[in-house]
Amino acid sequence: MSSPRRIATIFGATGQQGGSVIDALLADDIFTPRAVTRDASSAAAKALEARGCEVVEANAADKEAVRRAVQGAECHRPLTPVPELQQGTNMVDASKEAGVKFFVWSSLPSIKEISGGKYTQVQHFEDKAAVEKYLKASDVANASIMTGFFLENFLTTMPLRPITTGYHVDTPSSLTATNTVCCIGKEMGSAVAALMRNYKDKLDDINGQNYILGHGRATLEEIVAEISKALEKPVTIKQVEKMGFPALDEMFDFNAEYDRYAGKPCPDPRLLSLGAEVGTVNEFTEKVLKPFLEKKGAQ
Repeated sequence: MSSPRRIATIFGATGQQGGSVIDALLADDIFTPRAVTRDASSAAAKALEARGCEVVEANAADKEAVRRAVQGAECHRPLTPVPELQQGTNMVDASKEAGVKFFVWSSLPSIKEISGGKYTQVQHFEDKAAVEKYLKASDVANASIMTGFFLENFLTTMPLRPITTGYHVDTPSSLTATNTVCCIGKEMGSAVAALMRNYKDKLDDINGQNYILGHGRATLEEIVAEISKALEKPVTIKQVEKMGFPALDEMFDFNAEYDRYAGKPCPDPRLLSLGAEVGTVNEFTEKVLKPFLEKKGAQ
């Protein structure tokens, strides 16, 4: 008799990071992804079901619903919209009660701690850091993936705008501050799948560790220069006024002053040794950004 399939529960499965993990797990064919969504009847959820995912409906703020979502799962990787402190602690508590063997958290460092109390309003960073501490204090085996600048921001929050000579980008972020850079659509899923594949045999090395996600460090000016080269069109970028929201404005100020992962190598050699793959700005531009711009231009 064949052994039952191993189940990996993924919260926020229809989102950007969750979708990356779903793709990687389906490609691995080791785990059956249990995709958790707020609306199991949505088109995105139905598409996941058609691809072979087990789709369940749950609100991460509902601890009992979370417990049902993780029941029988071997590993799961949570992602929820901010604010997420209560949602994250619910996931940890439910996972402990359900006997989940391994838990991967998408995390961020505490800006308040790094800045010595200078920046205190960036709640989405503080919530993720607090959940990470709560997870590490639990009895659930775990790892945290620390994220940086997503190249996918050029599709969403700071999109390329067509101009006569090529493209232009406006951003409140510093153009000269160094960022840890990743293609979240490729690298998050690959990193989570690598940790899941290896945690049983290498738990002593993996448990409780923080892993830096990304393929390198660069300024926004340097990233845009690479994008321009790959597109074979001029791309300009300009720093504009901040947004008027304390949480975001303090985040921009912090990023201009601090390297959140200073002194830590990127890409993370430990993830590479586990088989995780990283991308490049050129690869992202060719495979993701260029098709996106072409489709948008055809509309």
